[in-house]
Amino acid sequence: MVSSSMSDCRDGMISIPAGDYQVGSDRFTRRKRLRQVSIASFEIDQAPVTNAEFQQFVDATGYRTVSERPPDPTLYPDLPPEEQIPESVVFCRLHHSGSQ
Repeated sequence: MVSSSMSDCRDGMISIPAGDYQVGSDRFTRRKRLRQVSIASFEIDQAPVTNAEFQQFVDATGYRTVSERPPDPTLYPDLPPEEQIPESVVFCRLHHSGSQ
């Protein structure tokens, strides 16, 4: 359901009301089971964010994506610091990576 009043929203956004929604699926074993969740109201853009818009956001805020941030060493206690490289696809031992 979309709010009938969009006067409180910024341009290009719509308001999604708070409510209870069903998420998940009982059809697939690898999915979380169907369940009801409560979600607070929020605003969302009517159209997808373009790369140019995202770049403007990054330039204005200094935002760094998860892949650009240094990995959290507490999540990889056995990985030496020199192998905790931001933007790597997979953290792997350098001598096993097969790259030159």
